[in-house]
Amino acid sequence: MDARDEQKIRAVEKWPRHAGKSDYLKFLNGVRLTQRESIKAMCFSCDPEGTELCCVQYCPLRPYNELIREREPSGSACTVTHSNLLTELKG
Repeated sequence: MDARDEQKIRAVEKWPRHAGKSDYLKFLNGVRLTQRESIKAMCFSCDPEGTELCCVQYCPLRPYNELIREREPSGSACTVTHSNLLTELKG
């Protein structure tokens, strides 16, 4: 693990506690995740506060996001876009 990895872990540890955080931290520490843990970790990394409904229409994990099934009203306005997500991931 290099300094950049350790810096990312320290930053994530400061993020709010939300479903998927512990799974994401395990992933960053090199632990192999189950399929369900991987989905939760990815959704957490995209929206660590859990405040946004997933608006990345072409994300293959979108159908598995628990928040979508629980809270998504029809016709909801989204503030997260696919291009914003790609910019953040490349970050």
